[in-house]
Amino acid sequence: IVFSLKQYLKEAVVIALLYLLYGGIKWVTSRGEKEQVEGARNHIIAAIVGLVVVFLAIFIVSIVLGIFGLELKDLTIPKIVP
Repeated sequence: IVFSLKQYLKEAVVIALLYLLYGGIKWVTSRGEKEQVEGARNHIIAAIVGLVVVFLAIFIVSIVLGIFGLELKDLTIPKIVP
């Protein structure tokens, strides 16, 4: 589970950074038009909010597991054996 969570975290960061970069490019190429600048700003805000949500989710899971005396690396996915 730890590997998959780390992988998801990396993917989320890469996607958010690409989305942030896209918003920045839209802002630069908007030529000051109000609607396009607002759209670019919304892309940037969405990317930042997405990153915050991902990191808060990991933080909350870690806190809850800590309350129960567990660590993220202790969790395993049960296998179904027929």
